[in-house]
Amino acid sequence: MMSRASILLSTLAFALVVIPTRHASADVCNQPAAVLGDQLIIGGSVSTTGPQLAAVLESLTPGLDLEPTDQLPGRPVYLMQASWPADWTLADVEVWIDATLSAGLPQFAWMELDYLGQVPGGGTGSIFVDGLTDDQVVSLQYARDRIALPQAAARADGRGTVVAVLDTGIDAQHPVFAGAIVPGGFDFVTGTADVSDRNDGSDSDGDGTANELVGHGTFVASMVRFVAPGARILPVRVLDGDGNGRLWTLARGIIHAVDRGVEVINVSIVSDYDSAAVEAAINEATALGIVVVASSGNCSGTERLFPAAKSNVLGVAATDRLDRKAGFSNYGDDIDLAAPGASPLVAVPDPETSILGALPGGRWGAGSGTSFAAPLVAGVAALVRAQHPEWLPDETTQFAIEQAILLACDDLSASDPAFGGQLGAGRLDAGAAVLAGPVQPAEGDLNGDGWIDGADFGIMLAQWGFAHSSADLNGDGVVDGADLGRLLTRWN
Repeated sequence: MMSRASILLSTLAFALVVIPTRHASADVCNQPAAVLGDQLIIGGSVSTTGPQLAAVLESLTPGLDLEPTDQLPGRPVYLMQASWPADWTLADVEVWIDATLSAGLPQFAWMELDYLGQVPGGGTGSIFVDGLTDDQVVSLQYARDRIALPQAAARADGRGTVVAVLDTGIDAQHPVFAGAIVPGGFDFVTGTADVSDRNDGSDSDGDGTANELVGHGTFVASMVRFVAPGARILPVRVLDGDGNGRLWTLARGIIHAVDRGVEVINVSIVSDYDSAAVEAAINEATALGIVVVASSGNCSGTERLFPAAKSNVLGVAATDRLDRKAGFSNYGDDIDLAAPGASPLVAVPDPETSILGALPGGRWGAGSGTSFAAPLVAGVAALVRAQHPEWLPDETTQFAIEQAILLACDDLSASDPAFGGQLGAGRLDAGAAVLAGPVQPAEGDLNGDGWIDGADFGIMLAQWGFAHSSADLNGDGVVDGADLGRLLTRWN
């Protein structure tokens, strides 16, 4: 348990403006967020319930009152509303947590407090410019050739995969997402099914500007589609319009994506706290073959930020059009690889120098930040996964996809002598990653033998009702009659 650690759930990506002006929101690189001292998260043993865990702790601690308020579905992980003894300080709570865990009670695996997050800004170098008048230039942005996307597109488009985007929501009506949004998205900020990337009128970070991060999730999701146009998107809203979130909400969002049977999860979010709840959710995802990709942060340093720093997460730094580390990007031992993510601050974005993506309301713009480098990697993970429908939903698949991506990266020591060696495996190369595998099979060719026939029919029947299966052809989270219908129409 980290004493007085703070979670910095943040998109670390941009401030919303209609002219190229840097926004002065709180700088999460230097200003830790506040702890939610009355919210306790408990990981219990399989045989215990939330009320039972609360009762044990209350019996051991006079003056303590715990009320279970939420649970990770089907998992012994609970959120508790806590009322501590009247004379306790936050430091006393942290000492109590450490002491309780040290006692070795079999009912408790771990405990931690929930934390609030802040949006990026200040000196992070994050920008967001809404000034693109021609959406045709989006496909010409410099990232396309830097990561050899045309070569990758000739062999795979990501069909048959679903990428969960955990963010501020998505404008599902934007043309870039036509036919691409799968059912089952959820808003864990408001507890509704409305996952739209919207303005809620609040200034939750208290910086004087409301909803400066609206559009972030839409932009991130469009970068996935830029790389993998055949992949579908599961929107999971875990951040409000100011880019603020909670540790608990992030864990809930990851588990929701896991239960929907996605193949890739993009988390353009960082925290300086190594959360047990988030780690447990990620471990469950990767054990099922799901690749988790996260932004490394825009602090221009070597800070350990999570979940990017986890060994089973692809932590992504950002580079510019000259294959150099972006000035704002983090670097160092926790980085797995880098991808294009830098744009200059100009009135009219230029595809030769900018990262271009979708904005709510059918608009397009330029963004800058590791938030936008990460979904490029997530898109390539979808391409590689689509090449191998025969791969099982287990950790060997997650590892194989990561290795296909990392071993194909381009070394940056020549283009960036100062930082090239501190950007993990190097800069993402989609073309090389996809070239290492077969041409993506047709939809329904579940064993990759070039035919859609009885063998594929047998695979689908054997996996009937499964959530984690390439036989879920329509991406709705279960193998059922709708998938069988799609298979039969493609029979050859």
